[in-house]
Amino acid sequence: SEPTMLALLGLSMILPIGAIAPWWLDLIHLARRLVPQKPSRAVAVAVYVPLLWLLLTFAILVGIPLVVLGLLLVLASLN
Repeated sequence: SEPTMLALLGLSMILPIGAIAPWWLDLIHLARRLVPQKPSRAVAVAVYVPLLWLLLTFAILVGIPLVVLGLLLVLASLN
């Protein structure tokens, strides 16, 4: 039971990385091909695109509930 839990925990951490890694490597390759004279741009794309995805996820998971809460508070104050 304990080894099974550890194996499942390990897989739950490794599988998402295994799914995202090819996309990220392809993104770097595409950035290098699009701007071959500026390799620093490929590095910037490789760093900023995942950060932007994280910010978007945060905005969706936090922003939408806050907007709904704000609307509910406005509607409740009208009554």
